[in-house]
Amino acid sequence: MTGVVPQVTGDGARPTPRSPAAHERPGLTSSMELPRGLLTLQTEWNGDADEFVTIVAFGGRVLKTVRTPCGATDPSEQHRIASQAHAELMRTIVTKLDARRGSNGANEAAAQLFVTAIEALERGELRSAVALMHCVADLLPDDPLVRRALARLDP
Repeated sequence: MTGVVPQVTGDGARPTPRSPAAHERPGLTSSMELPRGLLTLQTEWNGDADEFVTIVAFGGRVLKTVRTPCGATDPSEQHRIASQAHAELMRTIVTKLDARRGSNGANEAAAQLFVTAIEALERGELRSAVALMHCVADLLPDDPLVRRALARLDP
């Protein structure tokens, strides 16, 4: 992804977020291609324990499991909590990777997160897209493209 700068295109229309049905449980998956393999984050609802479980896997092997208490009964609030927990963990991982790779790594990670945010938006997952775009803004706070994209997603 070196040198790749994703562009926001289209007529600027925002997709209408779909309200989750009462029986739906939020879940999110993100991935990032790294030089030695694919890093995947998968967040799912564990109703028995009223929590979200996020699995961090690399090359098909689970590296870490993170549990986030939920406590919300409203499906929209559950989606918000899941998106926030997922994005915060992704931000932590990206920050650690950037420390190892230097400043060029921040640009690569930001580009990957930007693409992931746009893909989430295309699937109608507005909350996930906003959370991921905030991660991009944390990595590239002075980038005008990122500021404009975030302003459109989260006015």
